[in-house]
Amino acid sequence: GRWGYQPGQPAQLEPTCLAALALAADRGRYGAVVDAAARVIDAARLPDGSYRPARGRPEAVWPTALALFTRRALGDPADRLAATADR
Repeated sequence: GRWGYQPGQPAQLEPTCLAALALAADRGRYGAVVDAAARVIDAARLPDGSYRPARGRPEAVWPTALALFTRRALGDPADRLAATADR
């Protein structure tokens, strides 16, 4: 449920979100992995609702939009995503 940019690298938001989106097309087969990825994405959420790269500078909030899109596509209700959407 977590992916890096290359095998053996630490998990990063972008590849984790993209893999979760791809695997969610067959939730019957990959549901456990998609749920694990959702937990990884949730854990990366900062208190203000934003998401930042694990090793990025504080101004780099570009993963926020991808995380928001992914979480909504995975079925999170809009009210649970309000802080991220507002960010």
